[in-house]
Amino acid sequence: MVTFYTALGRYELRKAGNGRHPIVILNRREYSLSIQEMILWSSLMWSIHTFNELKEIFYQKEREARVLGDADYEDYLARMERRGLLASGKGYTAVEALCALMAKLYIVPLSESLWTKLGAFLHLTFLRRIPFAVTKKIFVAPGLTPDEKHLLSLARQAPLTGEDLIRCVDSRAADISSESKLMAALYPDGIPETGSRNEFAGVTSPNRIPVTQTVVNLYLRKQILFEPI
Repeated sequence: MVTFYTALGRYELRKAGNGRHPIVILNRREYSLSIQEMILWSSLMWSIHTFNELKEIFYQKEREARVLGDADYEDYLARMERRGLLASGKGYTAVEALCALMAKLYIVPLSESLWTKLGAFLHLTFLRRIPFAVTKKIFVAPGLTPDEKHLLSLARQAPLTGEDLIRCVDSRAADISSESKLMAALYPDGIPETGSRNEFAGVTSPNRIPVTQTVVNLYLRKQILFEPI
């Protein structure tokens, strides 16, 4: 059995007295993390690791920080998952585990404003004295494949899980900007009387693996975040 883990939410530094305090924001709630919890969360942000991979990373970073916790790796991992700051997916193969992970998460596209990018550029170039050849990359948009652009377009129109994206690709949907269009894309044969939106019988869909791989690529390239259902 394979289990994959990833982080949920986004990171911010908040002013606290004379310093700054790291927090994670998820579903408009703020979470304070211990050093060990932050090690786990940051190791999984825009990354996906197995249980053993994450364990090795955790203990290595804990040693580098020279701060030993009073609990084991497994205890911190379980606590973070109970708090909803980490998500996991299990399967008999790596692909099945990734599909299970995507199935329980909403895909949230990221969009940085021009002013945010400009502020970062000016700060790094003129205050941190980082060479222009490096900082100009802030404005260079990563090249996206047609499949990646399509999935991002769908995810910007409505809250979608990985399963929802597979359904939309199966039905060749492009416009899901209204509830009726979204339901038609998710259930082209009609909504089952006893079914719900998140029930999924299309595990044999030919698009299941390529869509999951595309979502993972977008996440690893920092184009999306995940949020729980």
